Amino acid sequence: MADCPFEDIEKVLKDGMKSMHIPGVLLDLANPFIKLRYGVSFRDMRPIDRITENQVPVLFMHGAADWFITPDNSEDMCRATAGYSDIMLIEGAEHAMSVIVDPKGYEAKVRDFLLNLNGRTSWK
Repeated sequence: MADCPFEDIEKVLKDGMKSMHIPGVLLDLANPFIKLRYGVSFRDMRPIDRITENQVPVLFMHGAADWFITPDNSEDMCRATAGYSDIMLIEGAEHAMSVIVDPKGYEAKVRDFLLNLNGRTSWK
């Protein structure tokens, strides 16, 4: 299960900064310090680059009205994964609210996804 995942944290942060009228260049300036302190920069936090090697089944769930981490993140990740995947966009749901907005639809999608795994000899 991946609920509202991001494909590139730098993009998410820059989009958020833009919406708050904060120059994205500040994030660029922070990157070397983040790298020095934590050994990884925001530019390195790109799950989309690694999911192409993924063989574990993934169900992507995302609120269609998510403005914080937009649904295209889940759509791109679902297309990029090497393994079996599926996606559900929940109409009217903002960030991390899909299960609240449509609990029955959410539960049904998870159940169907898990049942479709039954008997698979390959994760692809």
